[in-house]
Amino acid sequence: RAFALDIKWGTTTPIQVQDPKYGVFVPMRAFGQFGIQIEDSRRFLTKLVGTMPFFNSKTLTDYFKGLYVTRVKDRLSSCLVKSKISILEINSHLDDISSELERQLQGEFAEFGIRVVSFYVNDISVPENDPAVKQLKAALAKRAEMDILGYSYQQERTFDTLNTAAGNSGAAGTVMGAGLGMGMGFGI
Repeated sequence: RAFALDIKWGTTTPIQVQDPKYGVFVPMRAFGQFGIQIEDSRRFLTKLVGTMPFFNSKTLTDYFKGLYVTRVKDRLSSCLVKSKISILEINSHLDDISSELERQLQGEFAEFGIRVVSFYVNDISVPENDPAVKQLKAALAKRAEMDILGYSYQQERTFDTLNTAAGNSGAAGTVMGAGLGMGMGFGI
C-alpha cells in the first residue's frame, strides 16, 4: 500500500467571505496538508492512473486540487455563517474544520481507491493590508479601548457632540453649547 503523508495544499486566491459577526467582506486564505493511502490498487489504476498520459505524485495532487480546495472554501464559509464566529476567531476552530473536511473527502477519494489518512487545515489568514481587514481591526481596537475605559459608543458620540458644541465660537454658539452641555450632560 502506497502512502503520501505530506501533501501540501492551499487556496490559490483569497476567498471572499462576509464576517457574520461584523458584517464586512473580508478575504481569507487557508493552508494545510493531508495524507493519503492507496487502499484499492485495482480501482486506483483503472479509475485514475489509466486515464492519464503521465502519472506521478504531482499529477495526483493536481487532479484532486479542485475537489479539496472547493471543499475547503465551502466548509470555511459554512463554519463562519453557521457558527456565527468572526474570521478573526476562526483559527480556534481548526481541529473541528479539519476533522469535518477529512470526513467529507474520505468518500470522494474512496471512489478512486484512495483513503484519506489525515487532513489538516494548518492556518487561516487574512491579508493585513486589505482595507476591510484594517477597518475591522481598527473598529475592534476602538471597542476594546471603550470597554477598558468603561463607556459605550453612544456615550462617546455624546462626548464628541458636547465637545463640538462647546467649541463653537460666538454668542449663539456659546449659549447653544451651554444648553446642549446641560441637557446632554444630565442624560449621562
